[in-house]
Amino acid sequence: MPDYLQGLKNGFMPDGFGLHGDPALLSVFIVANLAAALAYFAIAAGLGYFTSKRADLPYPQIFWLFAAFLLCACVARLAKMWTLYQGTYSWPQAVVDILTAGISLLTAVVLWPLIPRLLALRSPAEVEAANTRLEHELSMRKEAEQKFRGILEAAPDPIIIANERGTIVFSNSQATIALGYDREELLGHSIEILVPKRFRDDHPERVRNFFAAPRARHVGSGIEASAVRKDGTEFPVDIGLSPIQTGEGLLVTAVICDLTERKRDEKLRGELAAILESSVDAIVGKSLDGTITSWNQGAEQMFGYTANEVVGRSGTILVPQDRRHEHADNIERIKREEKIFIFETKRLRKDGSTIDVSLTISPVKNPAGQVIGAYKIVRDITKHKQNEAALKEQAEALARSNADLDQFATFASHDLQEPLRGVASCLQILEKKYKGSLDEKADELIHHSVKEATRMRQLIDDLLSLARVTSKGKAFEQVDLAKTINQAIDNLQTAIREGGATVTHDALPRVTAEETQLMQLFQNLIGNAIKFSKDKPPEVHIAVERKNSHWEFCVRDNGIGFAQEYAEQIFLPFKRLHARDVYAGTTAGSGTGIGLAICKKIVERHGGNIWAESELGNGARFYFTIPDLGNFAM
Repeated sequence: MPDYLQGLKNGFMPDGFGLHGDPALLSVFIVANLAAALAYFAIAAGLGYFTSKRADLPYPQIFWLFAAFLLCACVARLAKMWTLYQGTYSWPQAVVDILTAGISLLTAVVLWPLIPRLLALRSPAEVEAANTRLEHELSMRKEAEQKFRGILEAAPDPIIIANERGTIVFSNSQATIALGYDREELLGHSIEILVPKRFRDDHPERVRNFFAAPRARHVGSGIEASAVRKDGTEFPVDIGLSPIQTGEGLLVTAVICDLTERKRDEKLRGELAAILESSVDAIVGKSLDGTITSWNQGAEQMFGYTANEVVGRSGTILVPQDRRHEHADNIERIKREEKIFIFETKRLRKDGSTIDVSLTISPVKNPAGQVIGAYKIVRDITKHKQNEAALKEQAEALARSNADLDQFATFASHDLQEPLRGVASCLQILEKKYKGSLDEKADELIHHSVKEATRMRQLIDDLLSLARVTSKGKAFEQVDLAKTINQAIDNLQTAIREGGATVTHDALPRVTAEETQLMQLFQNLIGNAIKFSKDKPPEVHIAVERKNSHWEFCVRDNGIGFAQEYAEQIFLPFKRLHARDVYAGTTAGSGTGIGLAICKKIVERHGGNIWAESELGNGARFYFTIPDLGNFAM
């Protein structure tokens, strides 16, 4: 029996059996097993380190089992070398073998079920392709997010985005402008900072209810609220809500529409509607084909139709047959965007009667600027027309009466001149021939009669002058007032010299007037100023100022003046504020009281007004106006 069989029969044959005879083979055995043990250990340590560092590694248990298996194989290699030199197989070696066998079996048991899963894992090329796709998707998502943010940023309305906790995660620039916050002051803060304090307690519950059943709510849905700015001011808003699902969870986009202007417009429209309804004028809306579209209370009262009776009907029901062409012409003018101001015509009432009206018509445009109709304001001027006709008739009657009066004054003064001249001549002859021949009483009566006859003649002359202002008036022409006033001053030289008077004036304009009458006007006013000076040398100044379309003159003196209560009375014919003998020995006492009446009539003939201002003892100021018909400069 061979020795190795004998060894099997007698017991276990050690590994070294058959190797002692060949040292080279023994060396190979030792080196190979030692290298394998070191490799097993290094691989096990590497797997353990790799697995501990990669928490995301799929199926990490198989890596740990392989590491344990290789570590056991390392120990088994070392034990095999031990057995070679000891020649015995001990229990520690058996435990190592059992442990290696158990881990190997466990690794096999775990590995085979994992093989289909491991085969299903993507290859590096597939992983790289997936990564490329993922990076592209991330880039597209980032680009889409930027576009979305850009759209929100460019939106004309304030936009706020909040999460389920009610925290603001986005706000556009319009929101910062409308709410008064910087963007940093909004992001990360609760949406409650934008809610008025009186609503904040209930608002979190509303947020929870919305996110529990999210649904879109558009602006204009009729649900209005209030928002509060950073400075604490509240303003009415209409809020549109849109839930959006994102990677960060469910968010809500809130579009905030400021209703301040709309509320103001609604209030204004309401006020305007109330004004229109309460207006006594008829305010009628019409379309371009002449159909009545609106009708206020004033229209009902003016025309007798209710709104239900006329709205939808043609406006020609209000137009007399002979005025239908006006209605068509007005519509064409409105189509050309023309406004029609104060157009006087006639209209029909429901009862068939005709009324005089004044129309003001304005085109109505749509938001695109196209004319779609017109609004017409109708004012009943029937009474005005009747009053106008009555005034015209009265004016004509007054003109006839004045003409008759002027003619009578002319004839009367002329016819009275001759007999009065005869009476005065006879009295003067009596006074001259019999003065001293009769008693003193007779001389006094004759003297008084001569004086009164002379005064009567002066009154008649003055009355004739008053009548001639209009009856003998000449055509107006361009007049150099500086020349005219100088002529008036020359005519008054005797009175100026005797009274020591000073007469001055501003630079004077050229006007359109009758030169002779203006000279008489200034002569009368300057003469009066000289007459009523009494205790001090008269100072007269003529000032002028252009006001709007007329010249305003002021003749100012330093005379005795008069109480303002008599400012109108002094312009009446034959009205005097003093008895004739108050200024005896002066030229003032010889007046008839008709000079200012002539001044008034001259000014009125030239289309102006005259008035006076004074204080007793402080001089007088006589003002009058002359229209600047030709805009002649000074």
